[in-house]
Amino acid sequence: MNFKVMTYNIRRIYHEKKGDYFYWDNRKEKVAETIMKFEPDILGLQESSWKQVCDFKKLLPDKYEVTALSFIFQDSIIYNKERFKPCLSWMLILRPLYRWAYVVKFYDKIENKKFYFCNTHLHPGALPVDEDKRVYGVNIILKSLKKYTDKYPVILTGDFNSTWYEIPYKIVNESFLHDSIVIPYNPKTSDCSAVGDTQLADVEGHIDHIFINNKFESIADWITWSIDEDQWKYTDPVGIKRFASDHLGKIIEVTYQLHKEEK
Repeated sequence: MNFKVMTYNIRRIYHEKKGDYFYWDNRKEKVAETIMKFEPDILGLQESSWKQVCDFKKLLPDKYEVTALSFIFQDSIIYNKERFKPCLSWMLILRPLYRWAYVVKFYDKIENKKFYFCNTHLHPGALPVDEDKRVYGVNIILKSLKKYTDKYPVILTGDFNSTWYEIPYKIVNESFLHDSIVIPYNPKTSDCSAVGDTQLADVEGHIDHIFINNKFESIADWITWSIDEDQWKYTDPVGIKRFASDHLGKIIEVTYQLHKEEK
């Protein structure tokens, strides 16, 4: 039975005031509405503060549960508790120390299978030293996940701050994991996953990704904005339609690959 996976940087709460573009209370319903529209079974959130997670507990259906350890670090994993049960979890500390990856081993109650899910948010910045930190980060993640890939399905989601043509992305995509993209996106909607407050930002390539190993097959994918721009925006207090975050969500639908003995 297939299930949906989503990655979404919702933009953490900074010091915005009520009239500011990204004031959380103005956009939280739209963020939750977008999640509910696509109905992911498991979702890797980046920049999800404690308040935002608490709001999701009120705004999202009861079937969703949120992993607890990640609250401290403002990255979270939301999952459908009617289907999945966490068995084991741990944190990978990347460089610098305030960057991390969160790994959870899940049990799929419907398929009677176990898989590993990792969510991360790599270091930002355009300097060579920043890319070095991202390279270091993905290598730590891959080293940790590699020991499970022969036996278990593996999913890696996150804000990698790395586009398709940059080294950190290539390291992951050329490893035992690969990008889950299935259908090339419409050029109008596929040039970026980071956005401005009212329009797509001038960024060449996605920086938010979902990678899977060969024990999963991606059968469909979406970028949230490419479905319907208006459904992705909220109306601010002065009547301007703005994106609900400075990133777009990405969603895939996966199915388990059958081994020879299962066919």
